[in-house]
Amino acid sequence: MLVEIGSTLDPSVFNASQIKKTAEKLYQALYTKKRLDSCYPEPVDAELSIFIIGDKKMRSLNLEYRKKDKTTDILSFPLIERTSRTVCSVQSSHLGDIVINIRQAQRQAKMRGAALKSELQWLIAHGILHLVGYDHEKSSSDEAEMRLLEQELLSGL
Repeated sequence: MLVEIGSTLDPSVFNASQIKKTAEKLYQALYTKKRLDSCYPEPVDAELSIFIIGDKKMRSLNLEYRKKDKTTDILSFPLIERTSRTVCSVQSSHLGDIVINIRQAQRQAKMRGAALKSELQWLIAHGILHLVGYDHEKSSSDEAEMRLLEQELLSGL
């Protein structure tokens, strides 16, 4: 899996190699557990971009794409479009882009009494699930399914 990391911040704020490894392992686990439909590429062919940014840029993106004038922890931009659970309108090896607000991740980790590493792992799992069609905002059953799958994936790291 090709994982590209980009950032508007000082690279010493995060561990790019750890983020890449986490994304690779999570996508491999999804593929191995057959949690992906035929729209999505095998891990060896899959590509993903992850951008690490701060509050100001994330607030701007959140306003532009979700019409919410506040910062958030993560945004996902899938490139593979599905017309149904099993039909794709676009086939691609590039899953899409994940944008992570490292400042919000730091605050959330501190609030939970957790390490930044574990917060980033959860955010990456959450983002990848969005890229492959899971959406916790559709219904309570979709939310429960996504949360359960997040836990399942993270327990394998």
